[in-house]
Amino acid sequence: MRRATVTRVVKDVDQASVRIGETDLGRLGSLNAALDGALWATFEHSPAFADHVERFAARARAEGAEAEALAREIEAAGIHVWHGVHDMRIDLPGTLTIAKGQARFRPTDTFTMIRTGGHG
Repeated sequence: MRRATVTRVVKDVDQASVRIGETDLGRLGSLNAALDGALWATFEHSPAFADHVERFAARARAEGAEAEALAREIEAAGIHVWHGVHDMRIDLPGTLTIAKGQARFRPTDTFTMIRTGGHG
C-alpha cells in the first residue's frame, strides 16, 4: 500500500510588513507559529520605525494594565501588520509587540484560515 504525504508550504518572506497607514515601518521575515497560537518573525526595521522605537520598548518592558494601555496606544496610532499578497491586515488589534529584532502578534481568524488551509 502506498501512502502519500502532502506538505503545504506557505512562503511569507518579504510579503508581510509592519505599517502605519501606507508607510512601512519594517519588513517581517518568514512567519513562524508559537505554541500559544501567536505568530512571530524577524523584524527588519526601516528608518520610519525610529519614531516608534521607544513606544515598542516600553510595551516590551510593561506588564498588566500598563502593557494593555501601551497596546491600545500602538493600536490607536494605526500601527498594524499588513500582508501584501493577500492585501489585508493580519494581526488582531492590540497584539503586536516588537522587541529584540522580533515581531510577535496574534493572527486574525481569516489569515489563520488562509495560512493553514482551514486546518489551524
